[in-house]
Amino acid sequence: MPRLRLLASIALLVMPLAACAPYRAGSFQTGLTRFPEQRTSRGCLDIGLAAAYDSEAEGPVLDVYLGNRCDESVWVDLSALQVNAQLSTGERIFVGLYDPRAELQPALLGGRESVMERIELEAPTDSVVLCAYLDALSAAASAGPEQVLCAEVAGA
Repeated sequence: MPRLRLLASIALLVMPLAACAPYRAGSFQTGLTRFPEQRTSRGCLDIGLAAAYDSEAEGPVLDVYLGNRCDESVWVDLSALQVNAQLSTGERIFVGLYDPRAELQPALLGGRESVMERIELEAPTDSVVLCAYLDALSAAASAGPEQVLCAEVAGA
């Protein structure tokens, strides 16, 4: 039993320390969590994307991982994210973000900080691939040609 308590105590000490560590540019990792395989760098932002079905959501969800590569804070606006869904038929449609309480607002992501946000989409349940257009996400991500990041919907 003492060994179990020791392991629990170590976990309680390590987890907060990992969460407080500054984000390292290009690491695609926040604390002990790695960004998903669908990822890119754009200006000051490292961006990761995963898509899945969540039992508590009516449609698919998009997990957006952001890491600020720069020392300065950058504005991020998840509400401006444009997403399209590829349906099981092969058809592609633009879908809305489900935000009934207007919680998705522009926010500052501090220098060397990271965040993950799960966003429910107003998309059909036969969505198999979700693609996010990254330019509207942040001025820090809009340099260069338009960039799109796609993820297969887990469980589709």
